[in-house]
Amino acid sequence: MSVFGLLILLLTACGGSNTTGTNNGVSAQGGTKSASARPTGTITEFPLPPSVSHPELIIAGRDGNLWFDEDSGNVIGRITSTGAITTFRTGGPASKVTGLVVGPGGNLWFSNESDKGDVIGRITSTGKITEFTVSVDDELIGDLTVGPDGNLWFIVNNGGVDMIGRITPTGTITEFTISVSDDTIGNLTVGPDGNLWFSDDGSDEGNKIGRITPTGTITEFTIISTGYGDGIGNLIIGPDGNLWFTEITPSGRGVESDKIGRITPTGTITEFAIPPPGNIVGQAMAFGSDGNLWFTERNVSRIERITPTGTVTGFATPTQGSSLNGIIAGPDGNLWFTETSSFGSDKIGRITPTGTITGFAIPTPGNIIEPAMVFGSDGNLWFIDYAWNKVGRLSLGK
Repeated sequence: MSVFGLLILLLTACGGSNTTGTNNGVSAQGGTKSASARPTGTITEFPLPPSVSHPELIIAGRDGNLWFDEDSGNVIGRITSTGAITTFRTGGPASKVTGLVVGPGGNLWFSNESDKGDVIGRITSTGKITEFTVSVDDELIGDLTVGPDGNLWFIVNNGGVDMIGRITPTGTITEFTISVSDDTIGNLTVGPDGNLWFSDDGSDEGNKIGRITPTGTITEFTIISTGYGDGIGNLIIGPDGNLWFTEITPSGRGVESDKIGRITPTGTITEFAIPPPGNIVGQAMAFGSDGNLWFTERNVSRIERITPTGTVTGFATPTQGSSLNGIIAGPDGNLWFTETSSFGSDKIGRITPTGTITGFAIPTPGNIIEPAMVFGSDGNLWFIDYAWNKVGRLSLGK
C-alpha cells in the first residue's frame, strides 16, 4: 500500500469523515437549469468494524435505526442516527445475506445463502435471530418481499427448478414451482391488484412478466420483442395502477435497444424505446413526485424521465463517463441517485422534477457507492460505501 493510501486509512479509521458539496446547476437535453440558490450538504462516513466486509443493502427499521448486511459474510448490522454500530451474526461462516426487509410486527427479515443450507431469518430490534430452513438444496434465494397477505415472499433460483416461496410470520414455508428450465426468476414485487409480480428471464420463448396470487396461482405474460439473453432489470408499481419494468439487451449484440415496458394488471404489455444518445438502460428506476418514471442509463451518465404516455426526456450529469446506479424518490419531492466514476470521484446526486442536478462528493477517494440508499427517520439520506466498508450519511443544509 502507498504512503498516501495508508494515510487515508488512518484518517478514516478515527471516526466519521465529512465533506460538503455544492452544485453548478447544470442539466441536459431539454434545456439548461441553474439553481437560484446553491444548496449545501454534509456527508459523514462511519467506518464499519473489521468483522464486517463489503455491505450492499441498507434499510430503515421501525426502531428509528438503519440496518445493513454484509456481502461476503454472515453479519447484519444496525447503525443509529448518530453513528453507533452494532453487529449480529447469522448462519454459518460461509453464509451470505441476500435480502433484508421490515416485516410484520416491526421485525426485520432476511434471506441467507449458505453451503450448509439456505434460510429465511427473522431478527428483532434487539438482535434476537430465528432462522427457518428452505427445503431445496443448492438454491439461490433473494428478493424478500412483504406480501399483501401479511406473509413474506421470496425467490428461489435452483438451476432448473425455479420457485417462489412464502413464509408466514411463525415460520411455515410453502414453495410454488414457476419453471423447470434455466430461466432466472427475479424482481418480486407487490402489484396494484393484491397479487405478487415477478420477472422470468432467459426463456427461449422470450422473457416474461409473471403474476402469482396469495394462494399460489401463477400466470405468465410473454414479452414478444425480447429474446434469449435479454433481461428484465427491474419491476415496480406505478401511480397509474400498472407495473413498469426495464428491458436490457446484452452488450455485444450490436446496437443497444433497451426499452421501458408497462404491463397492466390484466397482462397488456406496452414498450417504449429509449431514443439516442441513450438506449442503455440501467436497473434502477423510481417514480417521482411528478407522476413520471425516472431511471438511470448505465455508463452514459444520464438520468431519463418518461411520462405515462411514453415521452422521454434525458438529463446528462456533469461528470461524464460515470456510471449511474441506484435512484430513489425523496421526501423532498426530488429524485436521488448514486454516481460511480472511474476517476475516484463518486457522488450522491439529486435531480429535481424539472431536471436541475446537484452533486455531493463522497470524501473518501476511490470508493464504490452501492445502489442501495434510504432516507432515515432523521430525515437524512443514508448509503453504502462498498469499497471502504463504510455507511454514509448525507445531511442537507437548511
